[in-house]
Amino acid sequence: ATSRVLFSEKNWIQKTHDLLRAEGKIDLIVSRNYLDDLLSAITTLQIESVDHLGLLLYPRVSSIRRDLGDVLLRIELAESV
Repeated sequence: ATSRVLFSEKNWIQKTHDLLRAEGKIDLIVSRNYLDDLLSAITTLQIESVDHLGLLLYPRVSSIRRDLGDVLLRIELAESV
């Protein structure tokens, strides 16, 4: 199963980067209360690189889907998937 990170957590970007380094992909869950912040979440993911073994990698959003009112973003490091 793919690990999940809640966008509502204060340190969501750090958790996302840590799991991407370890597993290569995660699901970022944006609850309906935070849907107005969806664009800023995607932008942050696209501009903040992940330092993986000295390489600066940029995650990609490979899919976006709805689940009971929440939005799930599948985030991947293409180089490790």
